[in-house]
Amino acid sequence: MEEKEVVRRFLRATPSKFDAPTLSLEQYGDLDKISLDETIVH
Repeated sequence: MEEKEVVRRFLRATPSKFDAPTLSLEQYGDLDKISLDETIVH
């Protein structure tokens, strides 16, 4: 599985209390280029 797919699945699985940061990453981040480590740090 490619890392970009892992990032997308991770973001979909986050609890609702993280909706704002998740939506921000999805909207303004390039999910095809961001790593899982970068996703977790943000």
